[in-house]
Amino acid sequence: MNFLSRFWLLAMVTGLLACESNMPMPSYLSGYLQLKDALVAGDFDLVQASASNIITAIDSLGQGGPQATIAQVAKAIAGADGIDAQRKLLPELTNAYRGLLSNADLPHPTLYYQYCPMAFDNQGGYWISDKEEIMNPYFGDQMLHCGVVKETF
Repeated sequence: MNFLSRFWLLAMVTGLLACESNMPMPSYLSGYLQLKDALVAGDFDLVQASASNIITAIDSLGQGGPQATIAQVAKAIAGADGIDAQRKLLPELTNAYRGLLSNADLPHPTLYYQYCPMAFDNQGGYWISDKEEIMNPYFGDQMLHCGVVKETF
């Protein structure tokens, strides 16, 4: 493996190339995206760790508003007793992040607001992704590509 191949592999593994745009991934978003990806994979332990990372990163943005909700929901996700319980909390976390991103002048790469109409017994569920491709966090590999992009911001 040549130097350039090793560089790209290392960059992908460490998350240096975590988003499709040229902008580096801000720390306040990386925990959410890691959590979402861990839900896609059905990895309970990684979801817990990602929720803890969210709590640490969101503190850097100050208290109050969406940040308080994000921290509260992240704590609930970290303390949840199973992957299904963690998935049930994702819509609330997503809604708080969407509020943060729309009400604050925070830099972020291109993000995709995605929706699965079948989540929660056909009630539907949203999530935010840094990739346009649908990778469903509500059903994981059972319905990996179920969903649509509703908005880009």
